[in-house]
Order: sequence, then C-alpha cells, then structure tokens
Amino acid sequence: MASPNPRTVFLIEHYRPGHGVEQLWHCVHQIEVQMQQSTGASLLCSIIVPADEAFLLLVAATSEKAVQVAYARAGTTLDRISTALADIAVPPTTRPSPGAPAPAGSAPAAAPIQTTTAPRAEPERNHLMHNTKRALLTLAALLAIAAIAASAALAATGRDHARLSTAPNGTQLNGTWTTTVKLTDAPPGAPAAFNALDTFMPGGSLLVSSSAPGPGLRTLAHGTWIRTGDHRFAATFVWFRFDPTGQYLGTQRVSRTMVVAPNGSAFQASDTVQVISAAGAVVATIHGTESGTLLRG
Repeated sequence: MASPNPRTVFLIEHYRPGHGVEQLWHCVHQIEVQMQQSTGASLLCSIIVPADEAFLLLVAATSEKAVQVAYARAGTTLDRISTALADIAVPPTTRPSPGAPAPAGSAPAAAPIQTTTAPRAEPERNHLMHNTKRALLTLAALLAIAAIAASAALAATGRDHARLSTAPNGTQLNGTWTTTVKLTDAPPGAPAAFNALDTFMPGGSLLVSSSAPGPGLRTLAHGTWIRTGDHRFAATFVWFRFDPTGQYLGTQRVSRTMVVAPNGSAFQASDTVQVISAAGAVVATIHGTESGTLLRG
C-alpha cells in the first residue's frame, strides 16, 4: 500500500483593519469552504483576535502551494505563512457556534457591523501577532498531532460534505427549498424583497434561481454548502451578470449563514451579497435576511 502524502503544519496570519468579530469569522468561513473541497490542505484550528483585528489559522497541507491554491479559490489573501512546530500538549478547544449563548460574565457578542477602530501601528501589531502565535501553537499542539494523523488516514477520500450533513445531532439540507429574500440596504432600482429556489445536493453542491427582475441579465447561481454545527449551515454561491446587450459585467457572490428549525423543514438566514466587476473588484456590498421552507411533493 502506498504511503499517504506527508503533511506540514502551517501557521497563517491575517490582519484585517476595520473588521469586527463577525466579519473575521466570515473570512475564516470563506477559507474553510475551499479547504473542505481540497485534498491538499485541511483547516485544523482557527482563532480570532478582536483587539488586533486579526485571525490566525493552523493548517495541515501537503505544501505551501496547496495552501495558496485554496486561498486563491476563496478570493482572499494571507499576510504571513510559517511552518509551525509544537511540542506542548494541551486540551483542544472548539470554535463557538454562531448564536450560542455566551458564558456567564462574558462580554456580549459583537454585532455584525462595520467597526471604526483605527489600525494599529506596525511595531505594536507585530508584537501582538507574535504573542498570539505563541498562544495558538500552545493551544493547538494536541489538535495538530491528532488532526494530521486523521488527515493521512482519510487522504484517499478527503473531507466529505455528505458526512458532515448527516452527523449526529444535525439535520440535512438535501432537497429544494422555497425562500423569501429581504434586502436591508437594497440599492436604487433593486427590489427590496423577492423569492428564490435553492436546491441543496448531497456532497455539498448548491443551485439557486431567483424571481428578481431581469432574469436574462444573470445566470443560474452555483455554489457549495457545509454543516457548521447542530442545525447550522453555511453556503456560498455565485452567478454571472450581463447588461441588456449581453455584455459581461462581472459576478455576484452571496455568503449565507443558516439556522434550520428542529423539524428540519424551515430555516432562517442572513446574507451578505458582493457585486463584483469584470476586473474582480467589489463595487457594492448588500445585506439581507432570508427565510426558507422545504419543498415537499
């Protein structure tokens, strides 16, 4: 039997001036979605550092190039990547589920709004990031060792979306859902509310169509979905945009977090919509909410 490809642990630093906690978690999710689909890189641990407007990821990958490929697919960048060595074993921790109650005495969760915190000076930021790296390496030592072993054993199959969707204490999204979308900051000329059809397929694929005006100005949306916790899911989908003459204008990308009802037949979601030019620049960001009902025969 051929031995699995060896994996290296990388510590990846990201600094996002002006981002709040929810925005930082959203960045982590965008990267995680792409690594879920990759056999070359696996996310082992993530940590948010609100005071530094930063987050760090511990990733096991076959090479630094495999990490760069995942980031390119996620449409984001990293500030620094380093090979990580850890020899201190501590109990692993888990990322808090979105919407979970905060421990007694803790500060309330940050609202998903733009922060006005000013970026830190470079020497201070480097000092804080250095301290954070040390804390992360200590925290993730046992997790890294266990995850690399598990990753090698599962190298032939990768990370299976279908397995995640049917995990204990969770629900499945498989099927077609009718949804109502309400935009909280719709731009001029755009409808404030419309309907959509979402088809979630085994394995993590997603198709979305919309009743919004101008169906000839956009394609069917394609995307992916993952289970992030008990009755909690996240999805990302994209469609192409055109003007009335058929000229390509760019894309529109939707990132959605979802909470499914206990009966598995309805969900509530929040959406962030990015309008992207043909050159790849984000020209507008729109926010909204969405409610969905499972379509039954």
